[in-house]
Amino acid sequence: MSQEAQKSIMERNKDVVRNFVEDVFNKHDLTAIDKYMSHSEGFRKYLSEFFQTHPDSHTTIEQIIAEDDKVFVMFNTKATNKQKRKTVNIKSADLYTISNDMFVEHWDVVEATGFPNRKISEL
Repeated sequence: MSQEAQKSIMERNKDVVRNFVEDVFNKHDLTAIDKYMSHSEGFRKYLSEFFQTHPDSHTTIEQIIAEDDKVFVMFNTKATNKQKRKTVNIKSADLYTISNDMFVEHWDVVEATGFPNRKISEL
């Protein structure tokens, strides 16, 4: 594969992650999850609960880097718990492996400050 073709694939993979963030994290469109991953019921349930209690949630991509089929991204999510009026700032570093515009592997590290035990009701 030429260097230009490889660069094009990496840019496309970064676009997949950008679109995922916009569709799912910012538009709160849980049906869009199926465009990006399979076997996502646990993730869908978690986000559904999170979006219900944090309707103003918004995620910003702070850094995005691609190499081969991998995309590394640093996120910053700001949200307010509507019942407790508590604002949270969630930072994460995620690594996606992408094949055919779908996530086939995902790893993340989430800064837990401000969200003990990651229980939605406590955020």
